[in-house]
Amino acid sequence: MSKTGYICVSMEHQETTRQQKIMCDYQVDRIFFEKLSVLCG
Repeated sequence: MSKTGYICVSMEHQETTRQQKIMCDYQVDRIFFEKLSVLCG
């Protein structure tokens, strides 16, 4: 079974590096990114 991750930050300048590391630690197969979203805030 594949794992899908979702990374969301509410500001353009925010980094996703730490969240990406966590996703790798959990061996997530696909990661989706979203910045400046209404869903984030």
